[in-house]
Amino acid sequence: LSESHRTSRECMKELNRCLESSTGLAFFGLVGDRYGYRPFPPVIEAELFDKMVAQVTMNTGEASKPCMLLRKWFALDTNTRPPVYRLSPIHAHLPSYIDMSPEGSVKRREAEAVWWGQCFEPMQYALRKAAIKLLEAGEVSEQVADTFVRSVTEEEMMKGICEAKKSESSRFWGDEATVSNRSALVIRNLVGIKEGDWADPVINKYIDKDEAKQGVDEEAAELMSTLRERLLDAIPQERLFEFDVEWQKGGLDPAKHETHRLYLADLADTMCRLNMEEIVAQLSTRPLVNDLESEMM
Repeated sequence: LSESHRTSRECMKELNRCLESSTGLAFFGLVGDRYGYRPFPPVIEAELFDKMVAQVTMNTGEASKPCMLLRKWFALDTNTRPPVYRLSPIHAHLPSYIDMSPEGSVKRREAEAVWWGQCFEPMQYALRKAAIKLLEAGEVSEQVADTFVRSVTEEEMMKGICEAKKSESSRFWGDEATVSNRSALVIRNLVGIKEGDWADPVINKYIDKDEAKQGVDEEAAELMSTLRERLLDAIPQERLFEFDVEWQKGGLDPAKHETHRLYLADLADTMCRLNMEEIVAQLSTRPLVNDLESEMM
């Protein structure tokens, strides 16, 4: 999925399936300190792509690395209406990326490093800055700009908690059941992480890091703060759970730190309890189908 840039799309499809058909909790969101992965759209309408490239050119120069990467990795597809630019599969330019043979493991890791560090990141940053500039100039809508700025985490949280609507499936499991009432949210605060060792390679998994400054990515931190506020406004208090966990070098490790073990145990117990309660509540609101189901209930 990652090789063909379909990971985010498939995640959202699975989320929609859960919202439509889950008997228990439809969505269990965990928000920490990291705003997370921010992919750019793999398919961009040609008119918009031309605007974006023109803005990137203004920002960085015609012969800049981001401009050359965008022209290399995006290909025009005129078989659709309107025409679009499609991001090429990674193996199209880095064949070793999909070499799963034991002897190809070294070259595969090298290809992964090239894609993420030398291709994806420069394009991501350039497109994000271009989208913000075009939004400020009134050339694109906020909705369009968001597709280049927001993280997968925000997209999933907004869908699972803030934008959930009644569906046929949720009505089937109970006339008064809405997806928003079958969602839960955990806020995890890693106390002391901002004062932690920024040379620790594990810290990138827990907070957005500005590599140049060797500190917090302030833009991502602001976006995460805004997202938290929106989620707190949307989730019912009885479905909100907050944990303060002491940050330790090396990340969460229940084997080394008792406070981490207790947090993970409490989190697992909370998730299981809510899920079981919701399954029983939903099943009790609909007619029983047969004697076997009556006996089980």
